[in-house]
Amino acid sequence: MYKSRLQELCQQRLWAPPEYTHRRGGPDHAPLFGATVSVNGAEFENQPSSYKSQLQIYTQKRGKGLPLYQTIRQGPVHSSQFKSVVTVDGEAFESPEYYHTVKEAESAAAKLALMSLPQEASSTEQVPVQPLSYKNLLQELAQKQGFTLPAYNTTSDGSVHVHIFKSTVTFQGESYQGEPGNTKKQAEMNAAKVAFQHFEDGRNNVLSSTVLTRPHLEQGTAGLSAGQQQVKIAEPVNSVFQASTATNHSASGATDHDYHRLVATNPLPLADSAKSSDEDIESCELKDNKLASPEPSTVAEEVNSAPGPELKASDGHRPEIKPSDGHPVPLASTNAVHSTGCGCSLITNRVQVYPRRPDLVLPEGATLLPFSDDAWVAVSLPTLNHRDAELATGADAGRIAPRVWLLRGMICRKIYLVCLLLLLHFASMGDAAYMKYKDPKQPTNTRVKDLISRMTLAEKIGQMTQIEREVASADVCRDPRWGRCYESYSEDHRIVQQMTDIILGLQGEIPINHTKGVPYIAGKDKVAACAKHFVGDGGTHNGINENNTIIDEHGLLGIHMAPYYDAIIKGVATVMVSYSSLNGVKMHANNDLVTGYLKSKLHFRGFVISDWLGIDRITSPPDANYTYSVQAGINAGIDMVMVPYHYTDYINNVTSLVKKGVISMSRIDDAVRRILRVKFTMGLFESPLADLSFSDQLGKKEHRELAREAVRKSLVLLKNGNSPNQQFLPLPKKARSILVAGSHADNLGYQCGGWSIKWFAASGDITVGTTILDAIKSTVADSTHVVYSENPDESFMKENDFSFAIVVVGEPPYAETVGDSTELTILDPGTDTIRTVCSTVKCAVVIISGRPVVIEPYLPMMEALVAAWLPGTEGQGIADLLFGDYGFTGKLPRTWFKSVDQLPMNVGDPHYDPLFPFDFGLTINSSQPGFSGAEQLRDRNGRTIYLVLSSVLSVILIHSSILA
Repeated sequence: MYKSRLQELCQQRLWAPPEYTHRRGGPDHAPLFGATVSVNGAEFENQPSSYKSQLQIYTQKRGKGLPLYQTIRQGPVHSSQFKSVVTVDGEAFESPEYYHTVKEAESAAAKLALMSLPQEASSTEQVPVQPLSYKNLLQELAQKQGFTLPAYNTTSDGSVHVHIFKSTVTFQGESYQGEPGNTKKQAEMNAAKVAFQHFEDGRNNVLSSTVLTRPHLEQGTAGLSAGQQQVKIAEPVNSVFQASTATNHSASGATDHDYHRLVATNPLPLADSAKSSDEDIESCELKDNKLASPEPSTVAEEVNSAPGPELKASDGHRPEIKPSDGHPVPLASTNAVHSTGCGCSLITNRVQVYPRRPDLVLPEGATLLPFSDDAWVAVSLPTLNHRDAELATGADAGRIAPRVWLLRGMICRKIYLVCLLLLLHFASMGDAAYMKYKDPKQPTNTRVKDLISRMTLAEKIGQMTQIEREVASADVCRDPRWGRCYESYSEDHRIVQQMTDIILGLQGEIPINHTKGVPYIAGKDKVAACAKHFVGDGGTHNGINENNTIIDEHGLLGIHMAPYYDAIIKGVATVMVSYSSLNGVKMHANNDLVTGYLKSKLHFRGFVISDWLGIDRITSPPDANYTYSVQAGINAGIDMVMVPYHYTDYINNVTSLVKKGVISMSRIDDAVRRILRVKFTMGLFESPLADLSFSDQLGKKEHRELAREAVRKSLVLLKNGNSPNQQFLPLPKKARSILVAGSHADNLGYQCGGWSIKWFAASGDITVGTTILDAIKSTVADSTHVVYSENPDESFMKENDFSFAIVVVGEPPYAETVGDSTELTILDPGTDTIRTVCSTVKCAVVIISGRPVVIEPYLPMMEALVAAWLPGTEGQGIADLLFGDYGFTGKLPRTWFKSVDQLPMNVGDPHYDPLFPFDFGLTINSSQPGFSGAEQLRDRNGRTIYLVLSSVLSVILIHSSILA
């Protein structure tokens, strides 16, 4: 159908017909085919068909059962690899190795099967002729007439190896059952064929009684016998072929209005290809038993006017028209032909028909037409050249007689009714189907409504899976024991609300008059944001990930819901639902909050997306009743579901639940409407592919400088000196010898933390960046000797004479449940390093962590303490502050506890007794000197040490490919 629609477009815009170039790839035993089409000077290339598709075609052509795939998995859930075994006709073929996705594994197994199974020789130049798509015809008929779209109910016999499918289609209140098929698609096509033909048969009676009794047709039908008046013209009902027409009705007295009204009320019938030709078309013979002129050898040739053979009914005999000398038999020569008899002139492509054969090769530039059937293939050939077209429409056009050849070999020269009906068909298709959803000038709601009206249930369900997005966390972390606390900006909802400004950075500044709740994405350089995890995810009992949040309505709306108010006002496109429960109800099944509050109360008009395998976890254990989970999740208001693995199970369950009425079509339409609204807003229908011109922006120096500035502004100075009048920071850049110690001092992976490159990140050089050790070395004077020892012992400390030391320790990388901790301690041997170094020389500490950790027992040993959070790749930002190039400005966004026994403890709680309170942060007093490294400031061992514990930068952007 897309070839026909492309042909429509070209004719509507007066472009040359599309030109196709076919190509073949892959090994000889397992070829893959692709094509390139040239349209108005631009070329469009498709990817070759998949090996799985080729294998399915292979089995269907040979009457074998469909291929059965079995997946073999190895490795943990988060990093599984897959093999696949495909069984064809009792023979199994296993993919040669493990792959990262099931799709790759199944493709490899299918390829091996194709290479191993016996093959038939095929021509690489042969253009396959596709059968008529009755499903498309039936759907377009419904759309054209304003009917409800057909609904299919397809069942299988349940056998394991060879499936037999039966399908029933409901159309206009009637049910039609087709012949069984080997595939679901074939069965539905058979049902659609029965429905379409039944509907057309009913309308044909009206057409014959209407067309043949109109006064302005009497002249053209006067010479027909009674038998000839029953001739049916094989014409498509649907406007899938576009023609440019010029009409002159003076000879018959008919007006343009008459013709258009005739077409509108009585669309032309389609010949029933399932029946014999004798049932459809009266047998005919040529009076002079030969053609007036031979078929032209090229499409540009024009046949001169000559007395035409007359059509005469004949019982029991119909001439068989066959190709002659390799030339195709034409359906109609419509190259700007003109008839003074019926007053019609046409400017169209040539339409020709061929007997359907397995070895049929279509001419170059031919386009298959929808009124082909099981016996004949109708095609449209390119138009005449410019000179011949001018001739055909000029003064000499009247000398060119029409040559109208009917399907199945009927030839008609002077039957005005036939010429008129052919003209009416082309005229009815003169107005190309205007699709509002493709017009970016239309309002978004208009485009959404138009596209939804054209979509099948399967297409709608397809929309309800997967999208790429960026994340703006709206979580309020109320317990640092939670493994996702660093994904939250603060324990205070007011800070989280302020940080929703990140949405404006991701999606663009929202216009002043923009409607509240409606998603807004400013342009191609912006992305869709996702606020997550709705709602209460940061308040679970004891900080356990995916646990239960126990809270009253006042606390829920005042703390956890508040950031979503701001996110929706700022036009956030999507909201992700939390794994967690709220007062015992799984959020993925919470209709009251997802639909009742988020969508209805807050008027959120974007779409709601599940978390990774989120609906599976509605039950305990997960996936215990998947059908129920699908039902509960979608009916709760989830619009798009993340289905990383068994998406066919999800699609089948949704389809079944809709057909049973458990999930309403209005719920499906609501979900699809929301998804399409975001896609139209993003401009995905105009620019569906990523703009690679932005690729040179990755890792730019300007961006790294901005990240370095973010590090400087996020660091919090918690301690600076052991006496009020003596600062320890800033450090001198000139010193005899500096010790840098700790597990996090020279580890880029530890600086970045979880969700960096990988799910849990990793240790070491996982990406390009500057470690804290390298930053210190590049900051100090050339004469300063910098020594690094990750975990020095006492003998090492005694053997060396350091001016001071910097120790960098903290948490290991983690994500989600792996990060849940009841103790909140730093990574071993971090505490031993602090004791060994800080008991020998003066020191200060910078902590790398995603949250406050236990540090009070070691605080008296150090001179300075810095919370650096997760600084990421730009460790130079830490050195900028340690050595005084910039001052400290950061404040604590969450309370630093004394011991885990106090948790949960948040600002405003009655038992609030922190080590460092919320919003605490020291600054450098420029009126007081910092540590100079002078002899009188050394401790009893004559050495000075700084300990720097690293922490996590609280702003994190997560791509959907690693989103959980």
